[in-house]
Amino acid sequence: MTSPRFSKFLASYDRVELVVIGTLTSLSLLLSLFAIVSRYLAPQYALDWPGEMVVYLITWAFFLAGARAVMDSDHVKADLLTSLLSKKWTLYFAVLQDFCAMLFCLAVMVGGIQVVQFALQLGERSDSSLALPMWVYYLCLPIGLASISCRYAGRLYMSIKLIRQARAEV
Repeated sequence: MTSPRFSKFLASYDRVELVVIGTLTSLSLLLSLFAIVSRYLAPQYALDWPGEMVVYLITWAFFLAGARAVMDSDHVKADLLTSLLSKKWTLYFAVLQDFCAMLFCLAVMVGGIQVVQFALQLGERSDSSLALPMWVYYLCLPIGLASISCRYAGRLYMSIKLIRQARAEV
């Protein structure tokens, strides 16, 4: 059982996560609309950076939404195999799946940290007139995958808890 304070923290984190994903997606939609309208109605005022920013915002939203998918069990998993297993073995397989997925996400997160560090060392900037530091864009890798890894850790905790409860009932 989780403490009430931790449950409250998770609920707040969920709300913040949804707001951030929604804000990033809404901003990308508004920027796309602005770019299209300005390109056709007032080409003299069209900017070169909205398309680039849309890609950055959607990428950030995508990585953050990955954690939501894990939390809601909408992520990629071996459903065909688990449908053939008994309830007991389904729980064990869920632990294996979540553990492997968490390890993979942690490995990619470490790679993402290295990409961010490399972009910082190079001083890499985007090609548009914004000249946005690319490490800001690449930062979605370690942050998004850290969030996804935390969600997998939560799933692991719950699966192990269910296994212990099932053992206690026998």
